[in-house]
Amino acid sequence: MDKDTAKAAQEIAKAGGKALEVAEKVGAFLNKVVGDAVVELGGAVHDWARLFRYKNLLRLQDKVEEIHRERKLQGKSIPVAPRFAIPLLQAASQEDDESIQDMWAGLIANSTDPGRRLQPKKIFTEILSSIEPIDAQILKYLSSQGWLMHRNVPNGGITLAKIQSALGNSEDDIRLSLQNLHRLGCIIDEYEATWDQIDTTSFGQRITDPKTTFRPSPLGFSLLKACDPKLPETTK
Repeated sequence: MDKDTAKAAQEIAKAGGKALEVAEKVGAFLNKVVGDAVVELGGAVHDWARLFRYKNLLRLQDKVEEIHRERKLQGKSIPVAPRFAIPLLQAASQEDDESIQDMWAGLIANSTDPGRRLQPKKIFTEILSSIEPIDAQILKYLSSQGWLMHRNVPNGGITLAKIQSALGNSEDDIRLSLQNLHRLGCIIDEYEATWDQIDTTSFGQRITDPKTTFRPSPLGFSLLKACDPKLPETTK
């Protein structure tokens, strides 16, 4: 072996040793985070992630096909354009919560149903990727209140206290959820400002006011409609 070949072999050995060391560290970390799931898969990060997403996609497929069966769409569905479909499936495959999966399934079913004529929107994928089950629960609750969601009707206006009473979640969890829904543009807050609050523009400060009320924004309503498995057929 000449000098150059020997040197190259040494560098390859060093790189291989470092790669093995990194792999062991990552494997140990994943084992700490996800437990025996990684051990059962031999500690392979890629295999574990692929299996996780594969299982989620199978569950999602079952949900979408069930909606299509109810609509008698076998063999009649239409594909979604790749620029929408690829990020949609990538995001949906990472979700394992049942309630959020149901929303993904509704969105996909409506997007592939020629009778619904739902135009896919990237923003729907972005929002669904960013909400927690409690966020979806609150948004659906707010949208179900009809005229009572408006504060200028008798007994109207949905406050944090009303949300907590209806859903039973902790006040801290509801506050955080409202912040997230507001960040995503899915809810609107309304409140009566006093002279002391006249310069207050922070949602974070208004959310602490017990008189502040909340309702879905047009975007919030659009998201719920797009994900609704009962979306009515479009009339021609």
